[in-house]
Amino acid sequence: RNTLDYVATYFGLARVGGILVPLNFWHRPGEHDYVLEDCTPRLLLHEARFSDVVSRSSAARDLPHVVMPSPAEAESYDDSWRSFLNGGENGPEIDIKVDPSWPHMIIYTSGTTGQPKGAVLTHARTVQDAFAAVTALRFRQSDTFINYFPPFHVGNWDHMKLFILVGARIVLLPQFDAGDALRAIEREQVTVLMAIPAMM
Repeated sequence: RNTLDYVATYFGLARVGGILVPLNFWHRPGEHDYVLEDCTPRLLLHEARFSDVVSRSSAARDLPHVVMPSPAEAESYDDSWRSFLNGGENGPEIDIKVDPSWPHMIIYTSGTTGQPKGAVLTHARTVQDAFAAVTALRFRQSDTFINYFPPFHVGNWDHMKLFILVGARIVLLPQFDAGDALRAIEREQVTVLMAIPAMM
């Protein structure tokens, strides 16, 4: 689910030319197998709460994986995340010039007409989309945006990047819960929210 570490991973991968493939945390092991076999990742990052699903996914079991911290489960993850971060801090500086045409993210579609398809989003697309949307919607640095969208949906990243671009505040919730959202909107004086009618 949404965490600051996940957001940092999004930018860290972009910096080194890596590709983020967010997995749907509602999927069953077989559905994860399909996506993992299709995109052939080198590393799997997950919260401790999803360890059981990972262990039951044949494609996930064989991947090196790192357990990311979760605010709700501060004591439930192992040291693999700290080791992962230390490896980056103590390793050699990665000297790479990312080409705008390189893939930045692969988001798998809902698959309503068959198996999900991997939609490849480039660095150029991500940046150009952000500038175009900010120009059209006129967000400001003084705005505060609440983000509760699931990170396996492009709406999460595409909405959040607009407010990062203008230097606005973002209130990040792990997931949508009407009560939590209402309390955060009042407490943080949220000025912008996006939601589908059922959420409203």
